[in-house]
Amino acid sequence: MLAAAGCSGGSSTPAATTSSVRTASTLPASGTVKLPDGRIYTVSAPGHPLRLDDVEVDLRKVKWSKSVKIPVAPPGTSDYAIVKASVTNRGKVTRKITLTQFWLLDPARHEYLAAASSNVPGNLVNKLVNPGQTLHGTLVYPTPGPFSSGELLVYRFADATAIARAKHVGLARFEG
Repeated sequence: MLAAAGCSGGSSTPAATTSSVRTASTLPASGTVKLPDGRIYTVSAPGHPLRLDDVEVDLRKVKWSKSVKIPVAPPGTSDYAIVKASVTNRGKVTRKITLTQFWLLDPARHEYLAAASSNVPGNLVNKLVNPGQTLHGTLVYPTPGPFSSGELLVYRFADATAIARAKHVGLARFEG
C-alpha cells in the first residue's frame, strides 16, 4: 500500500492545484493525478527531476552496497541503497530535510526509511536548506536486498513533520 500525501508539479509541470488535477485510478508514468484515496500524486519519470511546490528532487544515482556503517541496521538488512540526490528548497523559508521526508519504495511498494547517519559522505538527513538553495548529497536505505527499479516517495517540506496529513506527495522513479 502506498501511504503518501503532499506535493505538486511534475518534471517540468508547474505546481498543480486541486481543481486542475485529473482523477485517475492508477499512477501515470509521469504527471500529476488524484487517486481514489483522495491524495494527489506527482510522478517523475526516471532521469527527470520531481518538482513540488516547495521542494525539487533530482535523483541522480542509486547504487548498492553490502556494507555501510549505520548506528542500527533493521533486522533482515542485507544490502544498502545509496541514493545520490539533489534537493532544492523552492519555498520562501529555510527548511530542514527530515528523516521521514524521503522514503525508498521497491517495485512492490514496500517502504524503507533512510538511515539517520552513516559512513557515506554527504548525508542529507537533518541538513538545512535555504530558500533557492540546492544541496547535493546522499541518503542511505537499509533493505533486505537490491532492486533494479523503484521510487523515492517525497513529501513537501511543509508536510515533512506531519506526513500522515499530507494531501499531495511525489514519486521520483528510478531504474538501473
